[in-house]
Amino acid sequence: RVLMLYMRRILRLWLTSLAVSAMRFVPRDFRGSSTGTRLLTYRKRSGFVSDVLRGRALRATEGATEATEGYLDLELPSVMLCHTGRQLVQQRAGQEELVVAWQAPSILKALRVRLEEERVEAGMNAEPLSAKAVPRGDAATSPTEGKAPAGEAVDEVRGEVTVVPAVVLSDPNDVEAPLCVAVDVSHLDEEVVLASVGQAKGPGSEVLFMNTRELMVRAEPASLLDCGRARALLSWHNANKFCGKCGSPTVSVEGGVKRVCSNVETCGARVYPRTDPVAIMLVYDRARDRCLLGRSRRYRPGMYTCLSGFVEPAEPLEMAVRREVYEEAGIDVGNVQFVASQPWPVGRGGTCELMLGFLAEATSFDVLVNTSEMEDVRWFTRDEVQAAYDASVKYANSGGSPPEGVLWVPGNYAIAHFLVSTWLRKTADDFEE
Repeated sequence: RVLMLYMRRILRLWLTSLAVSAMRFVPRDFRGSSTGTRLLTYRKRSGFVSDVLRGRALRATEGATEATEGYLDLELPSVMLCHTGRQLVQQRAGQEELVVAWQAPSILKALRVRLEEERVEAGMNAEPLSAKAVPRGDAATSPTEGKAPAGEAVDEVRGEVTVVPAVVLSDPNDVEAPLCVAVDVSHLDEEVVLASVGQAKGPGSEVLFMNTRELMVRAEPASLLDCGRARALLSWHNANKFCGKCGSPTVSVEGGVKRVCSNVETCGARVYPRTDPVAIMLVYDRARDRCLLGRSRRYRPGMYTCLSGFVEPAEPLEMAVRREVYEEAGIDVGNVQFVASQPWPVGRGGTCELMLGFLAEATSFDVLVNTSEMEDVRWFTRDEVQAAYDASVKYANSGGSPPEGVLWVPGNYAIAHFLVSTWLRKTADDFEE
């Protein structure tokens, strides 16, 4: 027993010496923090945010002025503000499409928010940098001091600095692209945020928060992509603030694409963004040249669409298609053909969904509607579907609704629109056996 204790002590001293030698390779900001050192094992590489900034750190640096200490350098990324699942957008004079109303990083100081990952970069055991960088109350530093660009001065919100999650939207591997970050400011009053932003907006532009679903028909494609990613990831962050294993707080790492449990000594669980797979299918009857469409009670009047449902755990996609069609309409399905997919950041359960689109051939034809899920499911002829599709192009693509009594399908923002158009382009001989 004495020999075992002696050997254990020697082994511990040897491992300690190895750890001390290895600290040469640990970034300076992680030294002295066992939490920070442990985080290195959870990250694709240390200092992810700093790497994205190409060496210009998000946290405070030596020699920074009091006005900008600890905050994003004003020359660095563009900031998208998000509030209760909506994104800040603007409509420029003479343009119909909405674009993201990108803000200078000085808006974060004005709104007194701190990015959650800044604290992780300094070590979670350390006091938040926001507690040191900015005085409280009336003694707070004016955002117009330091490097604030002309024309972008905003009134600073008084009170405590709030740590919020943020998501890097731009490609970190593209060193030429500007860094874009989405920040959730839902804890602030919307009017306060708009008042601060309004002083920095350009002439002739209207700035407002808009729901992601509305942006699907009103935003330009590049802005919609950024808004969708911001909506999906920030919603996930807000739903995973605590560890599901031990209940400890979790923190954001790797630019907002992962969260780790702060209890690294006994748990250290990693949490990844959730995406729910949904099978959506256009069921067709080849012999009679018709297709099956349905509607839920929550749909707008006259709208019919493809049947859909969540994929169950350990369930093949083809089986999910057949199960959902039988559950909702009592129709048996034979051949199933994958067509396309679409991310859907405004999922029914508040999560991001991945819509997996299929064409499915019916082998039985008597419809039995499951009224607990659907209001109506029925067969439509090719001429009826074409008329509904034309009404969709005329009204729904621009966010409107057809007149009362007109049947229509979802607009071109939804994969159901694409599945319907795919079926309309095909003839009976084009379908696979």
